[in-house]
Amino acid sequence: MPSLRSRALSAALVATGRRRRFATAEAVRATVAQAARRPASHLPPRSLGRVAELSRTFVGAWPVYDASPRGQEPVARVLYVHGGAYIGELVRPHWSLIRTLVTRARARVVVPAYVLAPRGTADRNVPVAADLLSGLIESGGAGGTVLIGDSAGAGLALAAAQRLRERTGAQPSRIVLISPWLDVSMSHPGQAALEAADPVLARAGLAEAGRLYAGTLAADDPRVSPLQRLLRGAGAADGVHRDPGRAGHR
Repeated sequence: MPSLRSRALSAALVATGRRRRFATAEAVRATVAQAARRPASHLPPRSLGRVAELSRTFVGAWPVYDASPRGQEPVARVLYVHGGAYIGELVRPHWSLIRTLVTRARARVVVPAYVLAPRGTADRNVPVAADLLSGLIESGGAGGTVLIGDSAGAGLALAAAQRLRERTGAQPSRIVLISPWLDVSMSHPGQAALEAADPVLARAGLAEAGRLYAGTLAADDPRVSPLQRLLRGAGAADGVHRDPGRAGHR
């Protein structure tokens, strides 16, 4: 049950119009058009450099950041895929989570700034993410590779794991999906009730963001909506472990 403080914050966010970016399909298209004219930065905050060794490489057109504990050997390796409805860049809350993984989990965290929709569509992004995941798994090391994704990033992460499973059978040691957006169609009948209490997101805007990310693919294509592969009965064969201690999905 949400706390009184949480409910009050949600009500305040709704009242102040925080849903504007996702309120309608038109609002999402306007947000995307503005980002095309004036792209947002995905650079890490300077403060992260005080606790982490930072570097940046490229995988295809993707800038990929690497953050490791400063002055310590990492004891875990993480591939983190950020959220943002496939149209938003890495922002401060994402980097805050990355900082926590570096400092508290002593993890080396690999963070792709993947190409956003509509240029970055599922048919383009999923293979690149699968290649990146494959490279980390193959590099080995203690603790294996943990795949973490939040919101839309969880959808891309799971689709990449499924793609890699099909190609080579390789899988990360663990898959952690945070508030995963695994079906961009927004068609589940229970979502109407959830929408009323959501302070930031609205179905109409999310459906448009999902359409932009799908590109020429159908919304129920597993590369776009990896939940569909689970619903079709593939289950663990696609790399999602049923043990709740090893994975999360909804």
